[in-house]
Amino acid sequence: MAQRGNPVVRAALTTFIVLVVIGVAWSFFQATKNKPTPTSPPAAPPSGALGAAPGSSPERPATGPSDPGEQTPATPAGSEAPQAVPSVSLEGLTATVFGPWTPDSLGALAPDSSVRQLLEIDPVGAGVRALSLGRYFGSVKRETNVRVQETHNYTDSTGARAALVPFAALGVQINGTLVNLYGANLWRPVESAPAGTIEAIITNNAGQAVARVERSYALTPDSYEILLSQRVQNLTDADLRIRWFQFGPVDLPNDTDAGTSKPQSARDMRRVRFGYLLKPTADPTRRAVFATDFLWPRTKALGKTNRATGLYQDAMPIWPNPTSEDAGLTLTWAAMTNRYFGVAAHALVQPASPSASFTWVERVERVVLHTSIPAGSGTVYAPVMGMKFQSSEIAVAPGSGADLAMGIYAGPLERDLIDADPVASAAGVPEIVVYNSGGPCAFCTFPVLTSGLLWLLETTHGLTADWAIAIIILVVIVRTALHPINRWSQIRMQRFAKQMQDMAPKQKKLQERYGDDRQKLQQEVAKLWREEGVNPAGMLGCLPMFLQTPIWIALYATLYYAFELRQQPAFYGLFQSISGGSWAFLADLAEPDHALWFQGKGFHIPLISGMMGPITGLNILPLVWGAVFWVHQKYLTPPSTGTLTPEQEQQQKIIKVMSVVMLPVFMYNAPSGLLVYFLTNSVLAIIENHWIREHVKKHDLLNPDKYKKQKKPAGGFMQRLQKLAEDRQRQASAAKGGRNPNPRGPQQRPPRR
Repeated sequence: MAQRGNPVVRAALTTFIVLVVIGVAWSFFQATKNKPTPTSPPAAPPSGALGAAPGSSPERPATGPSDPGEQTPATPAGSEAPQAVPSVSLEGLTATVFGPWTPDSLGALAPDSSVRQLLEIDPVGAGVRALSLGRYFGSVKRETNVRVQETHNYTDSTGARAALVPFAALGVQINGTLVNLYGANLWRPVESAPAGTIEAIITNNAGQAVARVERSYALTPDSYEILLSQRVQNLTDADLRIRWFQFGPVDLPNDTDAGTSKPQSARDMRRVRFGYLLKPTADPTRRAVFATDFLWPRTKALGKTNRATGLYQDAMPIWPNPTSEDAGLTLTWAAMTNRYFGVAAHALVQPASPSASFTWVERVERVVLHTSIPAGSGTVYAPVMGMKFQSSEIAVAPGSGADLAMGIYAGPLERDLIDADPVASAAGVPEIVVYNSGGPCAFCTFPVLTSGLLWLLETTHGLTADWAIAIIILVVIVRTALHPINRWSQIRMQRFAKQMQDMAPKQKKLQERYGDDRQKLQQEVAKLWREEGVNPAGMLGCLPMFLQTPIWIALYATLYYAFELRQQPAFYGLFQSISGGSWAFLADLAEPDHALWFQGKGFHIPLISGMMGPITGLNILPLVWGAVFWVHQKYLTPPSTGTLTPEQEQQQKIIKVMSVVMLPVFMYNAPSGLLVYFLTNSVLAIIENHWIREHVKKHDLLNPDKYKKQKKPAGGFMQRLQKLAEDRQRQASAAKGGRNPNPRGPQQRPPRR
């Protein structure tokens, strides 16, 4: 009967596998925490970044550019835009103050509507008060629609008020004078114009009109695209030089907080993203959009807090940045995302456009609204982050206007859906979809792997109509495809371990005989290896298994970020059917299995929640997986017939603790779809290992008399590697012994002439 493998080698291999799994889990589920800061942060940044906005109503104060000057009397609502006036003075420029008005709402939330969004306009800066998606909900209960953008208001302990309004106009600089447009009464609806069209009038100190600013929102049927038309019209008889300032997208909700009562302590998968063009010498067409170099976690975009105040910097440039400048990159879109949704401001690329560049955006800044939220008996600093766009200086001739239009994609991170939209696709927005969390494991999730695995997953889902079964089939397919490598690897490892175990007594005798002569000991050990037919390349048997790691990490990332799994039940909703819909177990493959759900009332356990996140329910799949993995490693490392050293016994105990305790802790809040994948993979690994062991026993592959006589075909990679190792070993032994390494005898040198 073939002997069992070396337990030390098995333990080392199992340790490596456990560490890889824990490392991957840690990179995906490590809680992102904000630093503790003073409980009463200021409500608004100092002037220069965002200052208080004159002209805003007391009920809805806002933040905006620097003080533009004194306001002028209101122009009657509904009057026609003033005509160009010759020789208009540019002294005392300011925006006209209008009376209160009711903003429009565009779209609908009906799931069957052709318009997929509901956009509510905010009077402050004519921005976006709220943007919700009609076909997606916050949970499987379908109680509230997903809201991807909303105005953030804050009042501090002193009564100072501030607001961060997505896509709001901040101001326009005309010939060096900054005019504030960030107020509630600085805009008015345009009569006889489509809904969502708003205007502002800029006048001088004499009340003469200098410029007219018009903004218009338009939703696209059967799309998640929003057209934001913006135009600054010159009403004078002279050229104007303008520079435009506005907000872009702001923080999306953290969709991985799992309903915890401490959202500031939950893991945060929100990111800041950029799409870009390569420099003209690398891409003369200026059409191919990339987004691989910028996968910034929210914490990276926020930067570091000030040690004295504990606050983040009010504003910080994020584009261009040193990386983009060194590579000569050109911006095409700027976005903010969470795990499943994204909002991207992008260029409007027409078929005749020479490139896909976001031409009018010269600078993008990260801005912060300093807010705090209740936490126990006090408050905790919880800033809201947004983007601020600044244009380059634009020359506007008399009677003409500057076009500052942009497209806004606000929807799910689903590549096929974005690709199907011609406007978003032309701007390269599909590149916003990635299947990795960045960090040290990002290089493992090669796009070709994740895209191929996702295609395979979607194909199997098309055949089964159930995502959980599709995941199981996908793991079976991948495991089957890798089986020849696993079989070859395990046989070599078992054979090498068996050889080393058989040689152990002989090596011990050599150590006792030549222990004081290290050189002689090495020569004798090498000679013993040759006599016993031990192949040094056998130590590389574990290498093919390690080379498979990127495939499993890519599969992990694909399942974690695949939007297709969001709110999809497992096994045709079996558990919901038998419970009348009241049991949340496996109701959403993108969330923990929730065998016993606490209805969103999560809590934290000191230290442990730092690794696994908040406890929002009793999840049984991680516990089952921990037990299965324990069985797997126990089978992979069978008890040895020999005596283990204390260090070896301690090593095996550590492995058992890591597999039985640490893995379920790390993966406790993992999406149930991932746990289905891990469970399936572990069960298949046990079956595969058992089959390989039986195969080895059946063919007596560990019999040294048998494999020593086998003639291996020349030319294979492993055979060449083996021959190279043997030649090197023979040369090293011969050199140390003072002998000629060439077995054919010394070579004759040609005679000198």
